[in-house]
Amino acid sequence: AEHFEFHVAYMSNLFKEKMGIGMLEYINKLRVNKSIELLLTTDYSVNSIAEKVGYLNANTYIRIFKKNMGETPNKFRSSNQI
Repeated sequence: AEHFEFHVAYMSNLFKEKMGIGMLEYINKLRVNKSIELLLTTDYSVNSIAEKVGYLNANTYIRIFKKNMGETPNKFRSSNQI
């Protein structure tokens, strides 16, 4: 918003209108998708993955992951091991 010299609320409304979801929801989906890749291809801890995808608090990451995927990151990892 600052870069384009738009008010934050205006930018947020414009984003939602064009993308169909809010900015924070969009960002969280991107983070969860990246974390899925890390869960399946690395042995990083959940805390480390939370940090790598931009969460300051692993509990926040776990809550958002569960909301989007229906299970915790650890459960997802264990049920999707090859």
